[in-house]
Amino acid sequence: MRITERDEKLFMSLYQFEYLDLEYIQKYVYIDMHQTYISKRIKMLSTNGYVEAIACWHKSPVSNQSYKQVYKIGTTGYDWLCSTVGEGTQLKPVAKDQATITRMIEIAHMVSRYQQSGRGIIYMNAERAAFQYGLNQRGQIRPAGQLLVPVLVNNQSMYISYWIELERTRGSIENLALNLKRYNQFLHFKAYEKQLIYDRPVFAFRVLSIARDETSMYQQMHRLKDLKFDVPIYFTTKEEAFGNPLGNIYNTFGEKAVDLFGNAKNKGGAII
Repeated sequence: MRITERDEKLFMSLYQFEYLDLEYIQKYVYIDMHQTYISKRIKMLSTNGYVEAIACWHKSPVSNQSYKQVYKIGTTGYDWLCSTVGEGTQLKPVAKDQATITRMIEIAHMVSRYQQSGRGIIYMNAERAAFQYGLNQRGQIRPAGQLLVPVLVNNQSMYISYWIELERTRGSIENLALNLKRYNQFLHFKAYEKQLIYDRPVFAFRVLSIARDETSMYQQMHRLKDLKFDVPIYFTTKEEAFGNPLGNIYNTFGEKAVDLFGNAKNKGGAII
């Protein structure tokens, strides 16, 4: 079958995010195309092995609409990517539970909102952002993903890097604190010098913790404010990330807001 540019974009998105729901595909891939056409196209791609439908009931993180299945790249689609655009390594299908798939779909929607801002924000998925470091590479960071935000520092193009921590369940503050310790060790060992994912210098490494709601965000800020880490941590909510991705993020309890680019918001104070 003939593969269109929209199909290719779908394959690339599935490769990057691993799982997508129909709402994402309609909104970011087959843009402005009729829903009937999209459904038929996906069914044809599934029949030919380019896309695989997985039974997984979930609610869209954006519209709250319910869906009974999600999609991932099929073997034929993966082979097509490798042979046509040179993407990918060996395909290693790993079964994911429903909660994990839901989080991955949330990440896809969030990242696409960031990238729609037109500010050149780059996303590295969890696989690319993960990195082993330290003696005998015993340490490892494994964020939900990584945002590279382009900034101009002394007339030089650089990035501000944000490791994404997406809240999973209440009571996960201890896990967040443990991950902060790992990011701190990563910076201590200067492990970023061995990463091959940066095409320009990184001005600052930060953590962006995305909480399920405002109450949870303030709980995180309050409990982590006295911990001493070299890596700065910023906080926002899922609602803010979905609705206003370049809106407010906060770096300590009671601080004024800034944005991803480090600009003070609404009389904001100084940032790191």
